Amino acid sequence: MAAEQPETAVVNSAEPQLNTSQLIDEDFSLEQEMTTESVQANEQYEQNIDLILDVGLDVVVELGKIKMQIREVLQLAPGSLIHLDRLAGEPVDVLVNDYPIAKGEVVLLDEALGVRITSIITPIQRIQSLK
Repeated sequence: MAAEQPETAVVNSAEPQLNTSQLIDEDFSLEQEMTTESVQANEQYEQNIDLILDVGLDVVVELGKIKMQIREVLQLAPGSLIHLDRLAGEPVDVLVNDYPIAKGEVVLLDEALGVRITSIITPIQRIQSLK
């Protein structure tokens, strides 16, 4: 019986060697492609936003609420006071199309009232307000 010969590994010198400069070049070209795609996506987004920038929205500042009976509404006259559910100086709600988007404070601007935005309601808070 012949003794089995152990197999030996032969290194083929024709196989390509790991070239770090090629890896760096490939990473760089991949990064350029990703940057180009993100720039194109951003341009597309801006074009889509431009389509709706002139759409009108109803913006309402809510000073407070109260429920009244029809009898009470019919009794209103000039000089009547309606007691709201908010205290003086408490932040007011800013609603866009009946959805709260911000809180603000009432300010006087050259004999006219305005609202200074003090905080924007986060998307999570908006979702919770819908429940």
